[in-house]
Amino acid sequence: MNQRDLHTALEHVRRWVLGSRRSPDTWLVTKGHILKPPFDVQGKFENSRLLVKLSGVNDSLIFGLNNVVGSKFRDQLGIFFLDENGVVRDSHIVAPFSHHLQLILDAFPPNSRFKTEELYSKITWSGDPTRAQAHARRRWKELKYSYGFDLDWDGKMYWRGHSPVPVREPELRPDDNKLRKQFWDHLAQESMRKEEDQLPHCAYCGGRVVSRAEEDIEATFEGIGLIDHRRPVYQGGDDSLDNLQILCQTCNNLKNSTCRHCPYNFRCNNCIWAYPEMTGLRRVTIHLDQKLSDALVARAKGKSLDSVIIDILNQNIPEGGLN
Repeated sequence: MNQRDLHTALEHVRRWVLGSRRSPDTWLVTKGHILKPPFDVQGKFENSRLLVKLSGVNDSLIFGLNNVVGSKFRDQLGIFFLDENGVVRDSHIVAPFSHHLQLILDAFPPNSRFKTEELYSKITWSGDPTRAQAHARRRWKELKYSYGFDLDWDGKMYWRGHSPVPVREPELRPDDNKLRKQFWDHLAQESMRKEEDQLPHCAYCGGRVVSRAEEDIEATFEGIGLIDHRRPVYQGGDDSLDNLQILCQTCNNLKNSTCRHCPYNFRCNNCIWAYPEMTGLRRVTIHLDQKLSDALVARAKGKSLDSVIIDILNQNIPEGGLN
């Protein structure tokens, strides 16, 4: 990343922190660290990365980065440091902290312990102090899993302090509705042109798909299509067209599962899930009746059904392919 790109990344951070339309008294949070306004952003270039110091009235944090990704979901900002292979080596997610969550932290300082009844009695609506927040328990869990605060509960008691579950970074998430409105038509047109069809196709299995808004169409389709990030947003993937593809729900779920335990160490440029068009491979779904399924299981003798079916196809299809 050259210095011009790093300067652009610094301006991106500044605009997000200082130029947002959020309330001027909104806190910012990253992995349990709270920054209170007014904010300041300073940058320093060091070799191939940018050191950013994000300061609030009460605290400051320093990040090393060479990539910045914004998400409209909860208005999050992803700060990443990628190595020469595009693999994320360090990341931080900065997010605005809602007033409801601020009330919870104010009511229960560090090292406090309390029961469910106390949680609901202290957390009330700002507009009506006699009315408890209906989702106070959910907000407490959100503090832990979405914002990285060191707190926990055991079914009877709640507390702020050490938790046996490690504190983790909040996860950057895409805004699916925004992506669908902005990119679906373009991606669908590209897929239909490539497949010479009237419906878009899943980039991985080739199944004909429709968007959720088109489920009532008369044409035959195999499933609902989703917009997928080739490189996941939590690994620094952005919302550019080059990083987006259409997948059916089944392939999207399989890809997500693979990404969570990536066997390629997030070398997405070489991944068959991220760029299935490079391999020429396709996932095929076959519906078998019970008799045929039992026969294949008997023939498999411990092998996977996939490998048995591939062996049968290889034995019965000539090298020149099907005519």
